[in-house]
Amino acid sequence: MFVYLWNYLRGYVIVEISGAKIEKLLNGALNKGNYFWDVKQVDDKIILKTTMTGFKELKPVAYRAQCKIAILEKRGLPFINFKYRKRRVFLIGGGLFIVLFWFFTSFVWLVEVEGENFLEETDVIKTLKDGGYTTGILKSKMDLREAEQYLINQHNEILWAGISFKGTKLNVEITEAVPKPIIHNEAEPTDIVATRDGIITYIATSSGTPLVKKGDTVKKGDILVSGAVVLDSDVLKSTNYVNADAVISARTLYKLEASLPLNKEHKVYLPDYKTTYSIKLFNSEFSFGRKLEQTENIDTLITINQLKLTSLFPLPFYFIKTDQVPFTKEIYARDESEVYDKLEGALNDILLQKIGQNGKVLKKEISYNTVDDVIYGVLNAAVEEDISIEQPINTLSQMGEIIPTS
Repeated sequence: MFVYLWNYLRGYVIVEISGAKIEKLLNGALNKGNYFWDVKQVDDKIILKTTMTGFKELKPVAYRAQCKIAILEKRGLPFINFKYRKRRVFLIGGGLFIVLFWFFTSFVWLVEVEGENFLEETDVIKTLKDGGYTTGILKSKMDLREAEQYLINQHNEILWAGISFKGTKLNVEITEAVPKPIIHNEAEPTDIVATRDGIITYIATSSGTPLVKKGDTVKKGDILVSGAVVLDSDVLKSTNYVNADAVISARTLYKLEASLPLNKEHKVYLPDYKTTYSIKLFNSEFSFGRKLEQTENIDTLITINQLKLTSLFPLPFYFIKTDQVPFTKEIYARDESEVYDKLEGALNDILLQKIGQNGKVLKKEISYNTVDDVIYGVLNAAVEEDISIEQPINTLSQMGEIIPTS
C-alpha cells in the first residue's frame, strides 16, 4: 500500500516493449539497476511499469537490443498536476472538499437505536444526550465503553448495550432484560379471599379449609378458603398452615356507564394551504417564503430530509418542507342508532376487559338516556367469573402440645 502511494506521488508510466530481443533488453536493464514492476506478457509484447527516470534509462538499452518502447499511459500526481496546471481553482476546490469531508465525518450526526422492545427509542436517545453522547460531538471525544455502561446504569431494563460508529452514525444496539415471571411460592401459607361481591357457583378445594360452599353470598375481602388446617385428636391438637389452593367461580354483577354526544365536531380543510421550504445548517434554520401565522385552525405537517453522502454518512444539513393547511370546524348531528352502536361496542369492550377470557356473560342489558344532546348508555350484566386471589397469612399460631393419653 505504501509502495503504491509512493509511486503515485512521484509518478510512473506504463510502457509497452516489442521486438526480437526483449529478454536481452530486460536483462540489460536489470544489470544497470533499472527499477520496474508489474511485468506482464501480452502476446509477443511485454508491458511493465516504471518511473520516468527508469523510462529514459530504458531507451539506450532498447536501442542496443533492437526493441521498440512506447508509453501507453502516464499515472501519478505529477501528471495530474501538469494536466490541470491551468485549473488551480479546480485543484483548490478538490482539496477543500477533501478537508471538509474529513472534518464533517469526524463528528456524529445521527443516533440510531436497535433492539428496543419495551423502551422507546426516543428515551434511549435522550438518555445518551443527557450523558453527552449525542450529535455534533467529535467521535474521538466519545468513550464508547463508557457510554454503554452509562446507558445500562440509567435503565434497569437494559441487560446489554453495544455502541459503535458506522460512518457518521452512532449505532446503539441494546438487549432488554426479560421481565421476571411471578413465581408462585407453594411453601408460603396463604388464604384465598374474594376480589368482588358475588354468589358462589362452584368451589373445589385442593388444599386448605373451605369456609364457603356453593350458593353462599360473599363480600369483597371475605376469606373463601383458609390456609389454616386444624388438627384435633385425642393425641394431638395443632394448626398447620398451608398454601391454600382452590378453583372458585361466582356469579357477580356489573354496572358500567359510557356517554357520547349526538353532535360531533369535525374539520373541513380549506384549499388555500401554504407550503414553505427551509434549510437547516447545524442549529441554524433559513426559511424561504413566509409561513402562515399559527392559529388553532391550522394543521401543520413538517417533513425533514437529512442530507446523506451514503446511508452511513448523514450530515448536519436538513431540507425541511412545511405544509400549513387551514380548516374550519363544523358540527353535524349523528343518528341515534349510530351513537347506540358505538356505546354498545365500547361498553362490551370494557366488560370483556374486566372479566377476562375465562369470564362468562350470563345476562346483560343496555339502556340509553338522552340529556342535553348527550346519550348515556348503562350496561347491567350478570357474569360468572373467578373472584379468588391469594393473600399471605401474616401471623402464624404456634403448634399445639402433644396431650398424653391416660
